[in-house]
Amino acid sequence: MSYNGFTPTITDAFSTYLIHLNRTSSQHLVSAYTQSFNLFDSFIKTTFNINPNITPIPSFRVGWLSDYLVYLQSTKSVETEHLYSRAIIDFIEFTNSRNWTSFDLAHIKDMVSSLRRPKVHNISLPPVDIIQKIIRLALSSPPIADPDNIRETLRHLRDRAFILCLADTGLKVSEICSLRKNQFKPDSQSLSLSRSLSLPLSTQSAILLSSYLAERKPFDRKQKHLPSKDLPLFSRHDKRSGSKVLPISRWTASNIVIQFSDLALDTYDRQYLSETNQSISPETFRAYYVYNILSSSNDISEAQQKARHADPSTTQRYMKAFFDDDDSNSEVN
Repeated sequence: MSYNGFTPTITDAFSTYLIHLNRTSSQHLVSAYTQSFNLFDSFIKTTFNINPNITPIPSFRVGWLSDYLVYLQSTKSVETEHLYSRAIIDFIEFTNSRNWTSFDLAHIKDMVSSLRRPKVHNISLPPVDIIQKIIRLALSSPPIADPDNIRETLRHLRDRAFILCLADTGLKVSEICSLRKNQFKPDSQSLSLSRSLSLPLSTQSAILLSSYLAERKPFDRKQKHLPSKDLPLFSRHDKRSGSKVLPISRWTASNIVIQFSDLALDTYDRQYLSETNQSISPETFRAYYVYNILSSSNDISEAQQKARHADPSTTQRYMKAFFDDDDSNSEVN
């Protein structure tokens, strides 16, 4: 287990992983993972008197992670606990891939899953009419702020395609942000999530995605760090990204939805959302997607497969929340 002729320290391994992450992920994720590693670094120094700068990576212990989880639970929110612990899991997976460690990754994931506090989400009947207004706006092509600016044009096409893909597929934010170009199948008008699962897209979504990618080709051709097919499906077009084709972050995904909501909704819509204590987010589109499947087919098995619910009870709780008037605010983990 050597690295350029020597065994890397824990700090060396963290640094190498962050360099790798910086090439493949958004700056927001890199920043969040860096914060987790810095906190973990401080935690093992204080708790175990371990100096990561001199401790070789093969000396890494899984027990540190379980204790780190306990620490996160006492000091951080549930969302931060999940994010920071996932950072360590991803790091361990990376060190295994470099043959620096040989941990049982499945066992570690099971352990963390059993120890983490569960996330709690409230399921509400989605505001169908309001979401359809947003979809119609994406279809009708709102004006571009600066049509002579290529970045504005690309952002305009990307955002419209993003809204339609959300509505067509119900993808989670993490899923849609991590999509790659080769997962879009224009011939079959679908997104391929795995060998066994493809989600159909509407004709309008497929056309808009194709137009976006065609307009983006000059940027894609300049990328040397990844083959074109492995570039992100939805990429950043802000000035800070420069000439790089980088994946959008979850914050960008949320902002796209917010911006379209601001343009599409009228005073009555906003009042309704306020009175029902709802907001429009990518998660609202996911609920809209599941609602449409259950409404059209009443088939829980189909909804579970297409929504990629690992536990069928999750889909059943969606069904209960949407169609049982006596319990429209069920909670799911």
